[in-house]
Amino acid sequence: MSEPAIVVIAYNRKEPLLRLLKSLANANYPSNNIVLHISIDGSAISTEMAAAVDQFEWQHGKKNIDVKPEYAYRRSKRC
Repeated sequence: MSEPAIVVIAYNRKEPLLRLLKSLANANYPSNNIVLHISIDGSAISTEMAAAVDQFEWQHGKKNIDVKPEYAYRRSKRC
């Protein structure tokens, strides 16, 4: 049986993101092999957000952080 993954997409809102991550960290999971994927869409504060997320401790499994270049998602929709 494969383990679930949690995917979080963030843009320009550091404090709400950190509240969400804190809530996720405090939840109960069926195992300690839950992958957390955090994708940060490029913005004026994406570097600051990435640093805060990098310091966030995820004790339920692996944590992946992906910081996209500014407006990466919006550009891809135009193609």
